[in-house]
Amino acid sequence: MDFLTDRLSEQYGSFPEAVIFLYAGQILYSNEAGQALLKKEDFPQDLLPALAEHPGGMEIALGKTFYFVTVSQLQEGDLLVLRDLDPPPEKKHPFSNAVYRMRECLSNLSATQWKMQQVLEDNGLLDGLEQDLANQNRLVFQMLRLTRQAELTQELNYKSFPREEGFDLAMVCQGMADEATWLADLAGVRFSYSTNVDHLPFKGSKSLLTQMLLALVSNGVRAAGKGGEVEMKFHAENGRCVISVRDTGVGIPEDRIEELAATACNTTTCFMPYINAFFQPRKESDRPKVVPDGAVNFAFIGQFAETPRDTIFTTEYSMRTGMEAVYTLLNVDRGVPEVWGSVYDVRDLLNATVKLRDGKKATDMDLSFGEKMVLKKALSKIGGTDVEKLLKQYGVI
Repeated sequence: MDFLTDRLSEQYGSFPEAVIFLYAGQILYSNEAGQALLKKEDFPQDLLPALAEHPGGMEIALGKTFYFVTVSQLQEGDLLVLRDLDPPPEKKHPFSNAVYRMRECLSNLSATQWKMQQVLEDNGLLDGLEQDLANQNRLVFQMLRLTRQAELTQELNYKSFPREEGFDLAMVCQGMADEATWLADLAGVRFSYSTNVDHLPFKGSKSLLTQMLLALVSNGVRAAGKGGEVEMKFHAENGRCVISVRDTGVGIPEDRIEELAATACNTTTCFMPYINAFFQPRKESDRPKVVPDGAVNFAFIGQFAETPRDTIFTTEYSMRTGMEAVYTLLNVDRGVPEVWGSVYDVRDLLNATVKLRDGKKATDMDLSFGEKMVLKKALSKIGGTDVEKLLKQYGVI
């Protein structure tokens, strides 16, 4: 037994929730939180063996406190994880009970609808009611998602997110599979679930995991489409577990991925609001014209619209696109201020050339004897001309 308690201590000693392990109906192990719970005068220890007979998750009042109890029936005994459902007063949300009750009522309603649909179908009374039942199921599902979002918001508002807790991962996956079955059914999709474990104690954020699974299953059902299939698997082995969701949606043929990536995907990387968003490689057609061809009542303005002969990342660029849009759409006979044509102005080019040489004149550069003779002969040719004056004015010589 010492080996078993050592292993339990290693696995569950750091759990923030109370963990209690029963062997033949007797308490064999409890972590620190579990020991504190067992010391409470109002905690009914004699109920633990009865709870262990019901694997899965349940919410129950033990003494004066409500707990969510996860029961895992392992080969060696029964593992109970108890999470206090009453948060501290400073973290208790005014609508927490309402959200919980709403989720509970909606879950019961969805189960009732599912049973009612099966009864109607078995008795041949479903004709003409399929669409109404599908709409009802869809509304219930949407409301369930809203309650989950409310629970996440509650945790965010009270700085308890992500909340790390102990729970049965296999039971969470099974619950999601049960819920996904009727979700897929109303969409005309065949859903299947398989697993190689019935219970797997786990520590993490149950809220985040549930949201992730819901997104995976919802996307799979949407991609599969009517008549398609969605398969969810939960596999655990050698201390690791893998959750996978596969659908029979169209997807992208593997032999066309390289071709489509090269010719059909023209998304330009954009790291807004970082400065490098402006200077990513692009084609001429990646940015729209300020007033597209044929447009009569809309235009694009700002740094990511295309206007001729200007350089983005300037205030003038944004102003110029706005002026161009207004003047063009309203037929205003007024010209947009011209862009400073530095790329065509030899004075700016000469000035930039000197700056690139850290202000050094051509005559002060470290040149070979042959290069110096060539430079001297070239300068003698332009002596007394406007070219010589221009080169001296901008510090080239």
